[in-house]
This record gives sequence, structure tokens and C-alpha cells, in this order.
Amino acid sequence: MHRSLCRCGTRIEMKTSWTQANPGRRFLTCQRRLVAPFAQASLFIFLDIFIDTETVIFLQQNGGCGFFSWCDPPMCPRSVEIIPGLLRSKNAYEEQVLIL
Repeated sequence: MHRSLCRCGTRIEMKTSWTQANPGRRFLTCQRRLVAPFAQASLFIFLDIFIDTETVIFLQQNGGCGFFSWCDPPMCPRSVEIIPGLLRSKNAYEEQVLIL
């Protein structure tokens, strides 16, 4: 089980990445999310890179929070290659079922 509160005092959520580099990989993030100055407050910006202290301070000063932590280890290269194709196939089959 993971901790329930972020260092900023807001509840932590578990999410799943569906990016090309990290398909299906779970991570923890603050409910306040990472907000860029050009983005709407509800937009989550997925960062799978190291967030430096200056960026965390900027995000906190602008209504966001820099908390991010992977739950799962990195996937092997074969999984990263295969999973997106399987998801595309699954989605295509689901669309065909809706048409029928």
C-alpha cells in the first residue's frame, strides 16, 4: 500500500501511463497534478523524467505539485513494443462490435 497524502498535504492518486515508452505502467501523483503555465488547471502533464527542485517550486507556486513516483518497475523492451499493438487491436475489435 502507498501513502495517502502528498508532501503538499493533498491526496495521492494512482494512475496508469499509456504513453509509448511506459504502456500500462502505474504511478502515483498528487491530486493537484502537474500544471504548466500554458495549460488548463485540469490538464495532467505526464512526466516520466526527473523533476528538479526549481520545477517543483515553480509548480507549487502556480497551483501545481511536483510529486511523482513510479509504482511499477520499467517494462522490458519487448513489452513496450508489444503492448501498444495489442491495445490498438483490442480497440479496433471493440469498435467493430459497436458497429454491429
